[in-house]
Amino acid sequence: MRGPYRNPLVLIGLGLARLGGWRPPVVIEAPSNDNLTSGGERPSPSDILPRTAISFDPTDNTLLIDLQKLVIPFIKKPRVWYPSIPDTGSMDPVYDAGHNVIYIQGAMPEDQQALINWLGDQPPGNIVVGGQPGSTDLGWVTHRVFKVGADEDGRTWQLKGDNSAIPDPYVLRDVDIHWVGIAVVY
Repeated sequence: MRGPYRNPLVLIGLGLARLGGWRPPVVIEAPSNDNLTSGGERPSPSDILPRTAISFDPTDNTLLIDLQKLVIPFIKKPRVWYPSIPDTGSMDPVYDAGHNVIYIQGAMPEDQQALINWLGDQPPGNIVVGGQPGSTDLGWVTHRVFKVGADEDGRTWQLKGDNSAIPDPYVLRDVDIHWVGIAVVY
């Protein structure tokens, strides 16, 4: 096909014109999305919170999340952080300005390593808060895990914002992954 579009989208209808008569189906070229994998799926977060961990109490109109039922066997209950997302645009439309996100972190080094090991065993797609090596929380980003690899110094992480055409330019280590997203409230 000509042009930048490679995925034809066929719209089929009765095609009756005002003056009467049948019209053949119209073929419209839909834009290609290079972010899609060959299976048509985008990387998505893994289930860290089973359905049985979520309940609703109608007596006081409360939604409850039981963090003791996470799929990671923590020794102590995890730390929880629920910031409101700033307007950076890097994760639109999943995370946008004002959305409230729930993140977890291990409460002790062994639990954090268990979380990071679980994350490393998952396919790409989980959303984390990470920072360039040596950065403070002011240099942290909320991006999706794009690739997990290894080199002579250990495991490597590459992140990518959903609105970015290319991954972040730096490689992270386990110690640079600070929080893992478990929920977003719109």
